[in-house]
Amino acid sequence: MEQILSASPLLGFIFLHELINTVGIFTMKQMSNWSKFVVVSTLLLPALTTFVNPSLAVNTAMLDSSNSSTLERTSFPNDGVYQLAQASNNCRQVAARNGLYVREEPTVYSRALGIIPQGRNVTVVENPGADVVVGNPGIKWMPISAPLQGYVYAGFLSSCQSSPPPKNCREVSRRGGLYVRQEPLSNSNVVGVVPNGRNVTIENRGANGWVPISAPLQGYVSATYLPYCP
Repeated sequence: MEQILSASPLLGFIFLHELINTVGIFTMKQMSNWSKFVVVSTLLLPALTTFVNPSLAVNTAMLDSSNSSTLERTSFPNDGVYQLAQASNNCRQVAARNGLYVREEPTVYSRALGIIPQGRNVTVVENPGADVVVGNPGIKWMPISAPLQGYVYAGFLSSCQSSPPPKNCREVSRRGGLYVRQEPLSNSNVVGVVPNGRNVTIENRGANGWVPISAPLQGYVSATYLPYCP
């Protein structure tokens, strides 16, 4: 009994020593895991911040239209028919390879109204310095009025290139517009009227004073009021 009592302090010391070692090892593991957490958190924090706050990073793929699977491309008639500004101060040409989104508001998160194909001309709002800066510095949006009304990313617009009109282009030169008829006869049914100053596409030179056209309407018009396009 005396031997057990005399050994008690020694056993208590050994137990206390093992307890301290166990707590120390647990603490070191916890500190090691905490250090790893701090390192990982430090690495992930900028990425998470960029993800949470879109204003810190603009996705240029959204500015371009490289992914247009959810939006059908808008079909536009010939520029000549709509007489978009050619080589004028308010004319710009789409330079985006896959076309350019037209958005309702000057932001990539706004509703897309359509896509203008590469190489097509757009008419910007006739106001010097009318471009709108939104989000990050340097992200500029340009308001346009044709062929759609909305906003496009200015970074994908280039200057319009003036080119000679095609040989089959004619301009309507009649004050009240020019009747398009179903047959090359003055008493034939009227298909529609092309306004004065608008361009038409002829099929051939025609005969007997009548010329067949294919755009903007299909039919026959009087050759008297069709000078060459300027």
